[in-house]
Amino acid sequence: MRDHIREQAEYFSNIPLIERGVRASVHLEARADVLFWDTLLQRYRPGKYNYIYYSRSRYGDRTSGVSQCLQYRPYLSKRFFICIDSDLRPFYSPSSCKVSHFILQTYCYSWENHYCWAKGLQQRFQKRFLRASEQFDFENFLLQLSRLLYKPFLQLLYAPEETQPTLHQIGQCIPMQQKKHTLYGGAKAFLARVRRNLSQLPGAEEPIPQSYYDKASACGLTPDNTYLHFRGHNIYDLVCHIGMVMSKCTHSQFEDEVLLKSCPDADYAQLQRIKQDMEEL
Repeated sequence: MRDHIREQAEYFSNIPLIERGVRASVHLEARADVLFWDTLLQRYRPGKYNYIYYSRSRYGDRTSGVSQCLQYRPYLSKRFFICIDSDLRPFYSPSSCKVSHFILQTYCYSWENHYCWAKGLQQRFQKRFLRASEQFDFENFLLQLSRLLYKPFLQLLYAPEETQPTLHQIGQCIPMQQKKHTLYGGAKAFLARVRRNLSQLPGAEEPIPQSYYDKASACGLTPDNTYLHFRGHNIYDLVCHIGMVMSKCTHSQFEDEVLLKSCPDADYAQLQRIKQDMEEL
């Protein structure tokens, strides 16, 4: 049986040798990822890149996603590397994906979390929708939400299975559709609802052992940055919905003019690690 992974890896690695000006081939999980990764590569490792969104599995089927990207691990190099979302790997297997393996990762759950970095998000919101930003502070809101998610997230990562909530269950505790009045006053009504929902999760009444806090701290997880490590599309979709409600604009308008307007600079640890990896690569 033909090994399509090895054959494609050789082809992708040769493209920078054949096509003038191409610095490397880069396999992404999906086409939507290119905005984030190309923005940072041009910032920290500028050049022309051959982006790959789909490729063939070992059996010849057209496929994409993180599992497909990781199939190429034995064949990666400076001329052909992959960029993936970290998901929960930094907590379960922190040494499995390193820049020394020619793997770049988000160090947040996904690239969407970076665009929701609270300080930069509020600055972009204020610049585009000044009046709305005076009524709602994303930086304070995401900090409060992050602190609510911290203990359930510790249970997810480290608790025994019988007292362990799933990502899906935690995500269901965060209402995605809100009316404007629930967001006034620092979104107290919304956050109170999230708190009540979280209190119904498996293991919610169980005390958190000190070992959980120690493990989390060693991996860089804190109450204030949990929202960067929680499932990216949940946080991203929530931010987008709140932005629409507060600024009275469309989904695409808020996404284009605020959320994706610019990628934050390296003022926080997760983005600093990407910067270091790209410079090392």
